[in-house]
Amino acid sequence: MGYQPPYKFKSPSMIKTTKPNITYKMGKVSCLCIAVVFVYLVASVIAKESTDSDTNVVAYWSDYDPPANDWDFAKVGVACSSQLEGMPLELRSKYDWTGFCGKYGPQNLDACGRCVLVTNTRNGKQVKLRIVDTCGVNGLVMDLRPFDEIDDGTGHNRGHHIVDYEIVACGYTPVTRFITRKMAN
Repeated sequence: MGYQPPYKFKSPSMIKTTKPNITYKMGKVSCLCIAVVFVYLVASVIAKESTDSDTNVVAYWSDYDPPANDWDFAKVGVACSSQLEGMPLELRSKYDWTGFCGKYGPQNLDACGRCVLVTNTRNGKQVKLRIVDTCGVNGLVMDLRPFDEIDDGTGHNRGHHIVDYEIVACGYTPVTRFITRKMAN
């Protein structure tokens, strides 16, 4: 008896029949990779949108006193006065005001006119504020009235609260600002 190899040699016809099967399996792998990449991209977009919030942020107070200043941005001298020029009184007076310099969310003048939901971490009290100013701190500078509204009895004496914030809808975004200006002209 002669030498017998440990494997059986495949004929060329057998190789051809297995090749499409390998290609088919690679197609499944490619589709799976594309699906994974798609899910990752969607999750990244959702994560980006959810970063318009932060926790344990310092919120100081300032006395913008909008009612005493006729809800007039220029009279108070806020940074957003030119961006929010022409905002109807009913929108200017709908929410109390705040300066916003949070790490997450719209930055500087891009935040003008948007709203932020602020929650005192010590007592859970919340207030919705309109962003009308920038600030020199890494957090918020709330008008005194809403600052006192969410106070737990210690914040006013300390001069600040520790809050969580989330950028929320409030009916006046950069798009509506543009439309309002175009309609006024």
